Amino acid sequence: MFLPDRYIKGECPNCHSKDQYGDACEVCSTVYAPTDLINPYSALTGAPPVLKASEHFFFRLSDPKCVAFLETVLDTPARLQPQVANKAREWLAAAAETALE
Repeated sequence: MFLPDRYIKGECPNCHSKDQYGDACEVCSTVYAPTDLINPYSALTGAPPVLKASEHFFFRLSDPKCVAFLETVLDTPARLQPQVANKAREWLAAAAETALE
């Protein structure tokens, strides 16, 4: 599972306060990367996080091929929760408006 910064806790690398979140210390207000924490752990499981690489793909939502594919996915019954499909449709509409500007 990929953990957002706020789900990683550990010791602040600046003031050494325990149980600080992976993005900023609530004691000294230092901002840091979660990889800077001392003795980091998952706030969900307590296990130490494992640093992994991941591949990311970016798509131009205004591309007609992308729009057609996403509309097919969104129109497939029971593929997504209705709320998720509605939010994705909002994003597609916003991307289409931006492309027209």
